[in-house]
Amino acid sequence: MARTGGAGGGEKKKKKNRNRRDDRVKGENRQSATRLACGCVSFPSTNASELIDATVAPLRHAIIEEIILVKLAHVIFEALSAAS
Repeated sequence: MARTGGAGGGEKKKKKNRNRRDDRVKGENRQSATRLACGCVSFPSTNASELIDATVAPLRHAIIEEIILVKLAHVIFEALSAAS
């Protein structure tokens, strides 16, 4: 059955663009690579600490919120069971 367009038509174009982007990045990495005296190649890396901090901050907030809610539920439960 022949295709007449639709969802599959753009996949080839996306793959082609992705391959171009990958080739460009590989080229940039080759240009910025530093060859060391031992024959090893060193590539520059990015500092991911800001990204990690931005990712962990909402998680930290959610965990603190959950701790407060559990403590509050515990206090309410204790108060109700002490009253009866």
